[in-house]
Amino acid sequence: MIMVFTLNSAAYRYDKALSKKLKNDFSAVILQTKTGENFYERFKKIGAEFPEILIRKDKPSRLAYYVMEENKIYFNSSYITEFFTAKENKDPKIIEILYTRKDAREEFVKFADALYLHELVHALQTKLYPNYRRDIPQGNMIEFEYEAFFTEDMYFHEKMKNNRKLMKDFLDLKYDDPYLSHNMSSYLNLSLDIDNYRGNIRKMYEEGKGDYLSMGRAEEIQKSKLEDSKIIAYASGNVSPYIRKTTGLAIIQMQKEEYERFIDKFYNEFWPAFSFEALLYIGEVALEVKNYPLALNCLATNEETCKENKVKKEDFQKLKTEGAVAILETTGFILDKNEDMDIEILSGHIKALDEACKKTGRLFPKKLKELREKTYKKAIKHYFGKIDEEKDSENIKRYKENIDFFINFK
Repeated sequence: MIMVFTLNSAAYRYDKALSKKLKNDFSAVILQTKTGENFYERFKKIGAEFPEILIRKDKPSRLAYYVMEENKIYFNSSYITEFFTAKENKDPKIIEILYTRKDAREEFVKFADALYLHELVHALQTKLYPNYRRDIPQGNMIEFEYEAFFTEDMYFHEKMKNNRKLMKDFLDLKYDDPYLSHNMSSYLNLSLDIDNYRGNIRKMYEEGKGDYLSMGRAEEIQKSKLEDSKIIAYASGNVSPYIRKTTGLAIIQMQKEEYERFIDKFYNEFWPAFSFEALLYIGEVALEVKNYPLALNCLATNEETCKENKVKKEDFQKLKTEGAVAILETTGFILDKNEDMDIEILSGHIKALDEACKKTGRLFPKKLKELREKTYKKAIKHYFGKIDEEKDSENIKRYKENIDFFINFK
């Protein structure tokens, strides 16, 4: 997230010293990954100073953000006290604890690293494409989030591969923290389809966050302003402001084309191998902790859309084997536990199995067909009843999607 300005900049005693320590600690952790190495190399090439890191209390919806005008990354102190015990939770004390206690700082860095990298991406973007900030007041470009989330997800995948226990504990509901939840929300919604992945990010920012617009829309706004400026300029005889805006628009158009070339190359270079490997890994771990809907979705989606000639033969065979095991295990689980499951959980498991079979061309288990029909009929009635009571539009949409699936299954 990029912010235009902040009111949280009052200095505290350990601000500068803590920032220096955190920058060193974050880089030491992040540079242990290939994604981190690649990014830091890009950042250092432009010769810019890494942003200062400040800890300040903020509204609950915001974990961290970057402020271009100050070249600072802010972390919301409201969430940091989860990583250590402190009698006082005001900013100066939290800052002092992080500065003086290496164990507290290491615990914070261990979980906030991926989010920090996300904000560093925004810091780099504002240096490479500065006119989007200077000339466009709404200057939060949705396309910039494509790069920030993809970099974060690639880094987070490397991190989770090196910490399978943490991945299992999260999927098994044994551990959670605000930073891990933030990272997982994107990572667990991966798609092998680039357009779907970008579409999910676009939807999140268009519907849920203000002051975001596409680069195309930003260009339209600037063109409209330019036309207004032209009329005023020639009417007043002072054309200098109009000429400056004309130049500014040309620079924005050039930076837009430059960024579009970069982001397409970035995705094309890293996306195919990353998306296959990540979905396979998530599916494997989900299967281990018996999160069958997630396992089925990841493995079946991967198998459906993966091109066999784009990955190693043994990797593709491993994927097919894991997918078959997931279907067998889910079938056994439903047969053993269906009487103990509520209708939403049971119908959700059967639906996930149904979809996985369709995606991979496997036959739906014969021994579950009668239970499927009975469960879907019951689920339709259940979700119609919930729609009448529900106020949240997203939940209503989800209920309707389930009803539609259950009515039209074949």
